[in-house]
Amino acid sequence: MNRNLRILFLFGLLFAGLGMSSAVRAAQSIFPSALGSQWHYRVSNGQHYSDKITSRSAHGFTVLYQGAVAYRMRWIKSAAGWSTPDFHATGSVSPESESMKTHVTGSGGVVIPHTRFWKRGKRWSFWYTMRTTGSTGPMTFTQTGKITVRNKIVGTRTLHVPAGSFRCFVVRSVVIFTGTQAVAGETIPLHVTTEETQYY
Repeated sequence: MNRNLRILFLFGLLFAGLGMSSAVRAAQSIFPSALGSQWHYRVSNGQHYSDKITSRSAHGFTVLYQGAVAYRMRWIKSAAGWSTPDFHATGSVSPESESMKTHVTGSGGVVIPHTRFWKRGKRWSFWYTMRTTGSTGPMTFTQTGKITVRNKIVGTRTLHVPAGSFRCFVVRSVVIFTGTQAVAGETIPLHVTTEETQYY
């Protein structure tokens, strides 16, 4: 895998992790939230994930999401909704010698707005600044930058899954990363934009 593809693959994992956990984050009132609660699920690509509540307070809780990449995310509730002021991620990008560690250095906005907000056409956004360090074989790298996620409720849809049928809000999200990667004495500018559809 060449260097540019490896860069995109690393950020693809990060974006996939953020998107993968959205359904769990949105359904906090349904999923277990007591300290020590655990649950497991499989997504359509065949990958398996497990989640566990590792700490809890009067204002929120911390979840450990485990799959190809492990995320530890702290969720805080406010009058505006749920936010994740920090998270840490570690993982192995391949079975060989590629690895990564990510931590958030700043954040803003609400990730899951209050239920009164949810109507077709509503928009909201949130952002993170972050730092990722890792290695690809003998080469080490550092990536720094900002991820901005812009969301819009575009409608509703009923989804049929093994757990049952659920009427969902359909949310279109644009994820923008702007930053740099330092590797082998070079600093490379990065700008990656992806789009995804999420169901809440």
